[in-house]
Formats: sequence, structure tokens, C-alpha cells
Amino acid sequence: MDQDFRRALRFILPHWRRLALVLALSVASTALSLYLPLLSRDFVDRALIGRDMATLVRVVVIFAAVSVAAFLVNVASGLRYTRVSADILFDMRLEMYRHLQRLSPRFYARTRMGDIMSRINNDIGEIQRIAAETALAWVGNVLFLAGTMVMLAWLDVRLFAVTIATAPLGLWALVHFRRRFEREVAELRQRSADIGSFLIETLQATRLVVASSAETREVARFGERNASFVRALMSMQVMAYLSGGLPGLIAGAGGGLVFVYGGVRVIHGAMTVGTFVAFMAYQMRFMPPLQALMGMYANLATVRVSLRRVAEILDEPIEIVEAAGAAPLGAVRGDVAFDEVTVTYGRGGPVLERLSFEVRAGETVAIVGPSGSGKSTIADLLLRLIDPDEGRVRIDGRDLRGVPLADLRSRVALVEQEPCILHATLLENIRYARPDASDDEVTAAVRQAALAPFVATLPDGLQTIVGERGTALSAGERQRVAIARALLRQPDVLVLDEPSAALDPESERRIADGYASVMRGRTTIVITHRLDLAARADRVIDLTVPGTVRVAVIDSGVHASHPHVGGVAGGVAIDADGRETDDYVDRLGHGTAVAAAIREKAPDAELYAVRVFDRTLSTGIASLVQAIDWAARAGMHVANLSLGTSTSAHAPILRDAVTRATAAGLIIVSARQDEGVRWLPGSLPDVVPVELDWSCPRDAYRHACVDGVTVFRASGYARPIPGVPPERNLHGISFAVANLSGFVARARADHATLDAVVRALTAC
Repeated sequence: MDQDFRRALRFILPHWRRLALVLALSVASTALSLYLPLLSRDFVDRALIGRDMATLVRVVVIFAAVSVAAFLVNVASGLRYTRVSADILFDMRLEMYRHLQRLSPRFYARTRMGDIMSRINNDIGEIQRIAAETALAWVGNVLFLAGTMVMLAWLDVRLFAVTIATAPLGLWALVHFRRRFEREVAELRQRSADIGSFLIETLQATRLVVASSAETREVARFGERNASFVRALMSMQVMAYLSGGLPGLIAGAGGGLVFVYGGVRVIHGAMTVGTFVAFMAYQMRFMPPLQALMGMYANLATVRVSLRRVAEILDEPIEIVEAAGAAPLGAVRGDVAFDEVTVTYGRGGPVLERLSFEVRAGETVAIVGPSGSGKSTIADLLLRLIDPDEGRVRIDGRDLRGVPLADLRSRVALVEQEPCILHATLLENIRYARPDASDDEVTAAVRQAALAPFVATLPDGLQTIVGERGTALSAGERQRVAIARALLRQPDVLVLDEPSAALDPESERRIADGYASVMRGRTTIVITHRLDLAARADRVIDLTVPGTVRVAVIDSGVHASHPHVGGVAGGVAIDADGRETDDYVDRLGHGTAVAAAIREKAPDAELYAVRVFDRTLSTGIASLVQAIDWAARAGMHVANLSLGTSTSAHAPILRDAVTRATAAGLIIVSARQDEGVRWLPGSLPDVVPVELDWSCPRDAYRHACVDGVTVFRASGYARPIPGVPPERNLHGISFAVANLSGFVARARADHATLDAVVRALTAC
């Protein structure tokens, strides 16, 4: 038996009793139908030619009774089969759905959603259509054809021999075109999947298409895919006619030979008229099922392609399998550890390579790094959506491979970067992961996710329908719904994958403030590129590719679009009251010139703007300390701090800030003295001190030992502006610090500690 149909038996066999009843009814219906042509012999020879009225009445009564009985049995058989075939196909669709739920993100990373949907809808739908319309008809036709052949051979074996004489030629035509037809069907399925994928992709990106004025271009692309589909459809139809119609045409030619030969036998008295009429009645019934079976072959070839495409999904290996001896976690503290973890998606090098880190119970840790560095893969590993290729992921010392999946996922909650919002009410979306949550718990989660003010504006409140994929909500509102859903679960470990990517600064601050109370005592892992959020974490784990250095420019902000700056990766603004926003745009020009000087010396560095003053070159000590702390918590490697303060009373608080920053790996570059004035924090230990040296070229620096401290001296000129003389360009101690910060950033790419950077700089 063909392998594709053997696969289908796995879904058919559980229903064999119901199918046996259908088969019995089909046999009964076929037997009744086969009896009807035989009545024509008695009707012609005895009732008409023999002028027997009793036989005429008897034949008519029997004919009517058998016809009604055959109809009723056929209806019962058809209805029973339709129900059982629907149940079989539901089992197949359900298994495919369950299997897709268990496949890892690796599968979805390499498979188009349109192709998956094509197999679930089109291929299983085609199987269901053929199963409902063709399979029972195929059984009935086979039974009827076999019975008809027996009756034809019984009535006249010579005529029967003529009837089947052309069968080998018809079978040859059927087999000859079979494989070509299957290839055409497979090609048609793929072209249909291409259209589905295109529609899903472009309809989800409608705003981008319209905003880019790309409607005409996308219509043209759709036309190209549709043209490919039509070409495949026409080619498949040609093969369908050749594989189904040509054998039927050959069989029809054989029927013509029967008319000629049978007529000759009647004329010569070798066969009665009644027998010939009965034979021709069977002959007429012989042709339709034979032609139908030949035509059904096209359907069977189609269903074989669909079965094969469904099997490709079902054969996809399940990566995450629960261990036989998996034991529940029990009470969870929340210690998380990654031990030498390596993950690859089969697209080149590993996404994570020998990654190790620990998160203590109740600690909040930020995971930062550029796109593609594996941040979101960490979330997949913690939920065990994938397993590492090498290494282990542990909670409370337990390898996740030995923990029941349901137990693990009840303890770890995830807020995704692009949250899934269902076409349901707000309440149903929030309660999705915990349907038994009380109204008070839902209200608390809504409040903690900063969603309450928005809900209060809705006439239907939490009963508001949000639309498919949450289209009735803004991006930020969808994010807050997802956060409320996660908080409602009261997890022991909370994983936030870019939770504030779509939020405005004010909403981000409200949610971050809510985390402080909600996550107290819970382990929280924040995967983010928003340094405002990372700066609130207890620690920052950096997945940046070795050699990439992040520099915080603590100044008047930065104009990211300035050609000499070359863009910034992010930043923050800190006002006199300590409020933080993401409005770090430079309105003074000073910070932009500083950033340009750093970029000139360290072109590969990532620059982050920290705006602590706006219209004047001054700020308060509290803002200065907050800026240093922000840079340390946000995982900066180097902080450029031009002057600071000359007030000696601020030394203790700045010394504490420098100590915290140094412990976090931050290197602060700042002015030591200028025009006889000692500056803080530049004159404190563990800071790279800078003095102005007008004789030093802009592309060089000097160093000297002063009072046992290595002091660096650099040019006070900023990056030159074409057409502007040096004396009229921006200049001073700020640019000596900026120039040296660029050199420090270059050295930091190769040396991790402050001492190593200083040794590297003094060795030059």
C-alpha cells in the first residue's frame, strides 16, 4: 500500500466499526442496484414479447420496491459516511494543530506562516472534500463495477470479453499520466501557499504599504503570484484531462464495439432480444462507474499530494519532550542560572555561545545587547520553548529538562515584544492565562500595568472588544494588556522581552514604578534596548559583541542626525527634579560637538546621550549623580563628563557615585583641573583625569605622573568645521575630555578594567 495512504490509516482505524457499517450499507445498496437491470430481461422476453400481464405487473412492483429500498439504503450510507469522514478529518486537523503547538521557535523561524495555514486549511480541506465526496463513491463504484462485470460475464461471456478488450489500453493511459499529474498538483499547492503567505504579510503591513506609497507595486507583486497560480492551475487541468478523460474515451470506444457485436449475435439468433437488452442495460451501467473511477484517480492523486504536505508537518520532530521522570519544582525561590549555553538556529553561527550568568532570587536583571545578540532566545530558553544545543538552564539548581512543562510555565511568565491580543474583551485577554482569577486580582493587575486610566475612558470598560490582534488598541495599550496578563499569574520568575518598546516615556515610567512593588521578592529578567528601563535593574548583563563599546555623553544632549555624530543608540534626559524622559535632543550645540569629537576618535563606539542641562552649561549635583548612576546601571562602558563641580562639599556624594560606577565596570573620563580650578569628580580616584594641553594635536594625547596619579592631557579643540578657523571653533577643557574619551573608548574595546585601560593608554 502507498506510504501516504498508510499514514491515513492511522486516523481511519479508530473508526473501523462505523466504517464497517457504512461498507455493509454500500454493499446492500449496490446489490439492490445491480438487481434492477436484470428485471429488463423478464420485462422484454416474458412481459412484452410473451404478452404476460402478470409478469408485467410483478416486474413493475419489484422495480419500484427495489428502487425505493436502494434510495433509502444509499441515503443512510451517505449520511453515516459523511459524519464518520468528518470525524476522521477533525482528528487529523486536531493532531496537526497540537503538533504545531509543540514545535519550537526554530521551526517557525524557517517556515512561512502562509505555508502552514495553507496546509491546515487548503490541504486538509481538500482531503475532507475528497473523503466526503469521492471515497464513498469510489467504494460504491468498485462494488458496482465488480457486480456488473459478474452479471455481464453471466449473461454472455463473449460480449463481456469484447467489453474489457480495451481496458489494458485505458489502464496504460491512466498510469502514464499519473506521476506528471501529481507533480502538477504539488506545484499548484505551492503556488497557492505563495499567495496565502503574500496576503498575510502585506495585509499585516498595510500601514507600511500605504505610508510608502507602495500600493501599485504590491498589486503588481500580487498579480505576478496570481499569474503563477493560474499557469500551474491550467497545467494541472491539462494533466487531469489526460489522466482521467483519455482512459474514459478509450473505454467508450470499447462500448461501441459491444453494440456492433451484440447486434450481430441477435440478428443471427445466438442471443435473445431480452438478454441483449439486459446486457446493454448492464453495459450502460458499466461505463459510468468505470469512467468515474478513472476520473476519481485525479482526486486520489490530489489527496495524495495533500496527505504528503500534511505529513511533512506531522513528521517535523518535536524538540521539547517532557522527561519521563520529570518532578515538580515545589516551592520556588527563583534562582536562575545559565551554564555554558549555546543555541543555534541553523542559519550560520550560534545565536548564543557558551553564555553563563546567574540571577539571584528576587533580583531584577536587565539583558541588553544589539539586535541578533540572542536576547529573546533567553526568554525562549527560560520557558523551555527551545532547549540549548549545549549547556544547561536551571531554576533553583534544577535543570529545566527535568521539570514538567506545565509546572515550569506556571512559575515563569513572559511578556513578549509583540504581545498576542485575541479578538475578545479586555477582560478575557487579561484573564487568558488564569481564567479563575478574581475580579479584585484583575483590578490589581490592571492598576499595576498602568492600564487603569485607559480602561476608565471606555464606555464598556473591561468588557470592550479589542478587535483581531488588538487592532482597536494602540501599540502601547496592547503592551500594557500583556503586562497585566502576566502580572495576574503572580509568577515566581517574570521575563519581560522588550516590555516597553511601544510605550511613551510617561507610561514606561508608570509601569517601571509599578514593577518596584509588584516584583519585590520575585526574580525579574528584563530584556530591553530601552536604557531607561535597564537602568532600574539591580544588574545589567551585556550581550554586546566583544569589541563594541557604549559611551555615555553626559552633557546638553546630542543631535543624533548631525553628520559628524553619525547617530546615537539611545539616551535619557534628567531634569533638576530627577525626572527622566527620552527627550535627549541637544538645543545648545555643546553636547553634539562633544559627541562628534568622540566619534572621530572612536568611530565604532555606540553613543548614548545623557542630557543634564539645556540652555546653559550648568546642572545640579543631584542630576550629575543620577546621570552617573544611570550610565552604570544601563551598562555603559565609558562616561564622558566634561567638568562636573568645583564645590569640595560635593566630594563625598560624588565619591560614592564613582565607587558604584566603577564596581559596575563604568570608566568615567572627566576634567581634573582647568585654569587653576580643581574639578570633581575628575580629581577623585578611579576616574580618568584630563587636563588641557593646547600644544597637543587633536589626534594624540600625552600622559604624566602628577602626585602619584597618571594624568592625561589632550587638545582642547573640537572636531573642525569646514570654513571655520580653529580659534572661532568650539574649544576648551570639554573637548580635551571628549578627545580623550574617544581614545579611552578605543582602548576599552580591548581591555575590560579601568587599570588595564590606563596601562594600555600609558603604554602608547
